[in-house]
Order: sequence, then C-alpha cells, then structure tokens
Amino acid sequence: MTIQVNSSKIKVLFYFHFYQSLTGGPWTLLSLLENIDRDRYSPFFVTQSENDLLREVKKLDVPSTVVEPDKSVSSQGGQLLRTGPVRKLIEARGLRRFNAQIGNLIEEHDIDVVWSRGSRGVLMTGWAARKQKIPQIWDIALEKQSKGIIKLIHRIGFGLSTVVITEAKCQQEIVFGSRTAHRYRSKLRYIESAIPQHKIDSLSAIQQNPDCGKLRILCIGTIGDRKNQQILVQALEQLKLQGVPAVLDLVGPYEDRESQTKFEALLDESDVADQVVCHGWQDDPVQFYANADVFALCSFNEGVPHVIKEAMFAGLPVVATPVGGIPDVVEHGENGFLESPDDLDSLVSRFSELYQSSEMRLKMGQVGRDTAKRRFDPVEECIAYQKLFDEFCGQKTLQEHP
Repeated sequence: MTIQVNSSKIKVLFYFHFYQSLTGGPWTLLSLLENIDRDRYSPFFVTQSENDLLREVKKLDVPSTVVEPDKSVSSQGGQLLRTGPVRKLIEARGLRRFNAQIGNLIEEHDIDVVWSRGSRGVLMTGWAARKQKIPQIWDIALEKQSKGIIKLIHRIGFGLSTVVITEAKCQQEIVFGSRTAHRYRSKLRYIESAIPQHKIDSLSAIQQNPDCGKLRILCIGTIGDRKNQQILVQALEQLKLQGVPAVLDLVGPYEDRESQTKFEALLDESDVADQVVCHGWQDDPVQFYANADVFALCSFNEGVPHVIKEAMFAGLPVVATPVGGIPDVVEHGENGFLESPDDLDSLVSRFSELYQSSEMRLKMGQVGRDTAKRRFDPVEECIAYQKLFDEFCGQKTLQEHP
C-alpha cells in the first residue's frame, strides 16, 4: 500500500471581528497568515468591515471579503447576549442571519476548516461550521472568567467548537474554571502565540543601557480601568517620596472619553504630572522599548499580552500582575516580578530594586530575551496550527491507494 500526496489544498477560513487598533490579537493572525505554507493551505480572511487589519491582510495577498452583520450584532466590541431577554432574542436572530452568510461563503469557497478569534468570533461562525459539518477552531484570546451569562456563552462556544485554543496553559482553568476545563479537556489545546518576525528583528537589536539616571517605566496599552495605569501614577508618587527619580511613558489610546477625563483628573491631583508622558497610539513603539528601563503592565484582566513578549524581546525586565496567561510568561524573580494589581507597596518596592541594581535589570532582561527567543517563534506557532489543520482535514492531503 502506497501513500500519495493529493494536490488539493486545505482551505481555511479565518474570521476576526476587528474594531480597534492593530494590537496583539490582530498581530497573532497576521503572523499566522504570513508564515502559513501556501503550497498546502489556502487561507481566506473574513471580517465585518473595511479596517486596518483587512488592509494588512491584503498586503499578504490573502483572499478576503467583508460580511457586514446586522446592527443588532455590529456594535464595536459588542457584548453579545449579555443584555435583557428581548435584546438577546434580537441578537440571536442577527447571529443566525450572519452565520447563514458565513455558510454561503463556506460552500462557495469549499472551505475545510474555520478559525475564529474570541467568543464573539465563535458565535459569528460556529453554527455555520456545524451546519456545513466542518471543524471549528476557537482561539479564545482575552476572555473574562466564566460567570453568569459569560459562562453560558463559553458553553455555547465549547459546543460549537471542535477544538479550543488557549495561549497559556494556566488560562484553561483561570478562564473556564477547573470543572469546565476538565469536562472539555479533550477539546482544549495550548499554542503559544508569537509576534511577526519583523518586530522580533527590531526589538532584538535593542541594547539596554546599564546606566539609569532616571528609572524610565514603560506601559503600553489602552488607558482605562482594566489596564490599571492609575496604580503606576500612585507608584510614581511613592518613588518620588523615596528619592527615586522616575518617568512613566504611557503608549496607547484612551479607552473612551470617560476614561480620559478620569485619568487626566488623577494626574491633575497628583504631584507627578510632569513625570508622566502620554504618547497616544503609536504604530511602531520600538523606540519606546529602546528608551525604557523596565516594562510594567498592572492589568486586572489579560490574556497573554503581546506587549509583554515584545518587552522580553527588547531585553526589558517585566513588572506585571499574575492574571490571565501572564504567569506562564513572566517568571517571578527570573525575568521580572508578579504583584497583585492592588498591591502598591510591593509594586513600589520592585521599581526601587530595579532602579538600585543595574545588574538585576540587565540580568532579568537577558533571561526574558532568551525565553522569548526560545518560546515565541512565529514559524513554530504556524506549524502547530498546520498540524491541527492536518489532523482535522488530513484526508485531503493524504490518500491511500492499493
């Protein structure tokens, strides 16, 4: 019996409901599309509107299209099925109509497998994949813990999905809870996400400065309650009282007008406003990594932030909170520190230690860089996904002949 390779490619529909800036999640997808083996796989991208992500995907010569959902499910970052019963019914009907459109694309393009990002993504495509009897891959991305209506959405997601991908091992129980994670253990897989190679090259070229006249703290992320930048301002005040000179660089947009008003009021009331610089959104923040001495992210909720991986490639020690998948990336005392998002004293203590010891800063930064190079390889991430595609659709690439 011989095995012959069939020339037919595995056709993968990638769906991403994009409504923000090109941050971690979109870069995960772009890295995957950039490295996928076009001789064996045929990617097809779908999103809900003309946007920056779609423009980047087109630069990679990936076939793509826009499918606009009903107004009932098209709100930016919308909270699907998290409102009252009447609204839920309206949204459910909108989801059914959207899935019907996805189903038509699956038939038209002879799709073999569907990949969707986030719980919204799996709701937008999962029923279509099930009706067409093809595998659905749910990349969970950033998810809140399974409680209330979110727990119901997660159960629906598990029911619709052939496999559920987390970016860190600890996410499985942190997000879904030990009971649910055990129940669906056969569907759960773990694939570490990477960042595009051109970013890795730029960040890896950065040489950290052992001299630290002022401790330059960098935080990249949307300014708002979830990212918890306010505690960094409070830490700056404490450091000033201790005689530790420090500057805080904040890179990222405000979450909304209310968040901007709230944060600006906090700065006005502080005595360190002149030590905080808000740079807004930056398409290429490499220079900020190069100027920094330490990277900080004190969020209350995260997935596995790409900015932490970028900071590690840049050779920066990371001070972060033990939430989401961060503990799988930041090893306390090795490549950074993990502190509670409301533990101001410990946070100040860590910044002070890093200011006083350039040896510690450089050593932690190098350990982080070595870890990043070893674990966050975009080619390896793509290979892991391709193995999944082969597992589900292997009969399309390998045929047995007597």
